[in-house]
Amino acid sequence: MSHILVRMLVCSLLDLAGLPIDDKLLEDIGILREAYGLEHKTLYRSCEGTWNTMHPRWDEELLSFLYNENDKPKLSDRKRYLRNAIDLIFKVKEEKVTYAVIASIYDIAARKVIPIELVESVIQIPNHISKYKRTELYAYYAANTYITLGKFHDAIQCCDKVLKIDPKNVEALNNKGLALSSLGHYKEAIQCYDIILEIDPEHLNALNNKGNALSSLEEYKEAIQYYDRSLQLDPFDSEAWVNKGSALSSLGEYKEAIQCYNEALNFDPDDVSALFHKTYAVGMLGEYKEATQCYDKILEMLKHLDPKDVNAS
Repeated sequence: MSHILVRMLVCSLLDLAGLPIDDKLLEDIGILREAYGLEHKTLYRSCEGTWNTMHPRWDEELLSFLYNENDKPKLSDRKRYLRNAIDLIFKVKEEKVTYAVIASIYDIAARKVIPIELVESVIQIPNHISKYKRTELYAYYAANTYITLGKFHDAIQCCDKVLKIDPKNVEALNNKGLALSSLGHYKEAIQCYDIILEIDPEHLNALNNKGNALSSLEEYKEAIQYYDRSLQLDPFDSEAWVNKGSALSSLGEYKEAIQCYNEALNFDPDDVSALFHKTYAVGMLGEYKEATQCYDKILEMLKHLDPKDVNAS
């Protein structure tokens, strides 16, 4: 059974990575014969001759079932199966395949399909991954996953690994800045964004994120300058309009703030963040009827949301 499960995990990992699973790849991995044995059970062949698992969600459901387990001895065995499956894939030493599998594993960990602790215990980036691709995996996939899960110190460690190799890696600097801001270290975060803006003065994320860090330091006027620079480059960025409105509102400039929220709502009338901030601003101006209308719209939208989505947010 363990032998079959390892082969099933190989196919699920390849499928989740969006890789075309053909006979050559499975032969290189060493499981082509087993794949034919699983045909019509957990695998099927498409009309193009590639292999797929039986259902698009089957891979995630399998991994979630196996690895959200409290029984430690059972989990230990299952970790070994996953590690064996990953080793089989990595032994092929195809960078494209290895990269895609690692990226997809971090992605499903970010969505809490599997615990991040499992990823940490079974993934070690192999030597056949180039330096560029290795830094990309750390700077983007690993760091983003840790930030999504609220593990900001771990995200910073990932980014620092990259920055030791490439001190001007923009993705690592941006994610390190986000993690530092989330920990309340706004000045250190701004230092990261400043390095990015020296490299690329039109980097939208750095402009917005620096504005957010300055707002958190109550440097609202300076924050607005960065939101304005961002909006000059992308006037359709509703998040930047809301952020600028929030900074203006903090300065007591409610009419100007409402104009920003209206810009965001022009792009998306159901933007909950814009509606929420607008409710406060119009209320501060004594426009209680309009504030009530905004509030009622928010309540109506929340009624139609899945409770899981509300809890997640």
